[in-house]
Amino acid sequence: MSAIDMTEEIDISSIKKLGILGGFFLSLFIIPIFGALMFFVGMVFVLLAFYKFSVIFNKPKLFSKFLQPFVPSIILGFGVLIFEIMFGLGFVFANLYHTGFNEGTFFLLVTIMIFVGVYLVGIFIAYNYKRVFEELSSVTGHRLFATSGKIMFIGSTLVIVFIGIFIVYLSYIMLFISFLTLPDKILLKA
Repeated sequence: MSAIDMTEEIDISSIKKLGILGGFFLSLFIIPIFGALMFFVGMVFVLLAFYKFSVIFNKPKLFSKFLQPFVPSIILGFGVLIFEIMFGLGFVFANLYHTGFNEGTFFLLVTIMIFVGVYLVGIFIAYNYKRVFEELSSVTGHRLFATSGKIMFIGSTLVIVFIGIFIVYLSYIMLFISFLTLPDKILLKA
């Protein structure tokens, strides 16, 4: 006797909406100051979408794999934000009180050190996002997720020449489009 291949159609429209919101907010990160907040909001919506995908497809590793780059990216984002605030205040106070400190040289050296550290961690984070988006692509059968992950990784590696910032931004738009074009119902093998 042969086993019958059973499939079930699952409505994922609510997950799709979470992803669309996440992609939309992520694509607003380019807006100065306000964009940082939108980045965090967008990441939370995408996190919720991945959690729900992992439940529906009974793949808890999908969610845990998303957490691997998610946690460092949130920590890194808050760290850079706090650093910018503290460094900015320090720069203002040094100029205000005429400390005689060479702020320009200090600013340049610290900026280079922070940039190199953020760059290396960013490549690690983007590589892991690439892997998890490829897995989501295979689970949903929607290839645009894999494309978004590849574009994000390429952009992250090219950030060193600054064009990568625009490529990463393009990957957020592509992620938005990926969720937007995802069908409302998917066949799931039982």
